[in-house]
Amino acid sequence: MAKNRIRYPSHKPFLRVARSHQRLWLRIHFGIESTDQKRVLLPEDEAYAGLNFFSNHVCELVKRRYRKAFQPNGKDRPRTLVSDALRSEHIPFNLFAPLSKYPCSDNLAAFFSVLCGTELTSIDQIHFEYADPTARSMLDDNTAFDAYVIAQQSNRPYAICIEVKYTEGPYSWGATEKRRMFDPSDAYIRLSETSAEIRPLSFKNLHNRHLKQIWRNYLLGVATAQRKTCDFVYIHLYPEGNLYQAAVCSHFAHHLTKKGLCAFRPTTYENFLRAAVDQLHGDLLPWIKYIEKRYIVPPS
Repeated sequence: MAKNRIRYPSHKPFLRVARSHQRLWLRIHFGIESTDQKRVLLPEDEAYAGLNFFSNHVCELVKRRYRKAFQPNGKDRPRTLVSDALRSEHIPFNLFAPLSKYPCSDNLAAFFSVLCGTELTSIDQIHFEYADPTARSMLDDNTAFDAYVIAQQSNRPYAICIEVKYTEGPYSWGATEKRRMFDPSDAYIRLSETSAEIRPLSFKNLHNRHLKQIWRNYLLGVATAQRKTCDFVYIHLYPEGNLYQAAVCSHFAHHLTKKGLCAFRPTTYENFLRAAVDQLHGDLLPWIKYIEKRYIVPPS
């Protein structure tokens, strides 16, 4: 694969329609308008009331993970987690927190089995913005998964490592990140070269601004499996309409071995919802309809 010759579709067309969709969602469901011309921000009272989240149960898990989530930030304004209806920071909570009410249920295990492409026997815990400390120490950075699910396959532990995207496009490098990713002695490259999941010398095509984040996330999955002595699956979850994220997943997959491909599960919101309809409890139907109406953007 030639370096620097891959063209990625822009994320901006999807960003534009998703912004309009979220503005319309606020108007229809709550009768409110965004307080910002470019972003989609809830008014302060509605943000503090938790309207960015599906239910009170979800709000409680947000507070448990971020103690100050519903307190003003340093500028005496609501934090983006509770106020920004478009940014993906809040979405993992709406997608996965309602499922935490059903630990160890057969339906939940069946649902995650579909997402992971392997049969799981139980789902034990769901964490948010989490990385195992011993795995994180291998990468020596602040990478964390948007959602982290502890599962079992018979008596074998499984780590389900999830990254959630919505309108995102490419990210520029941080100065330290770029230096590290181009340093052959660094942990990123050393772990890539010693892992059984990533093809040799692939780091040369992975440290660009399109693939660097998915590379880091996947490496954290590799490190988690090594340190926890478990199997792992990395789920990259994005809307079908975000063609940029689809291209990222496709190009990243080229750099994985057969074993690595088994642990890589790019999944669309649409497929997520189909699995939910097929596998989950009927009393989760209101949540399924909420996810569909809020995050599935009709074709423009």
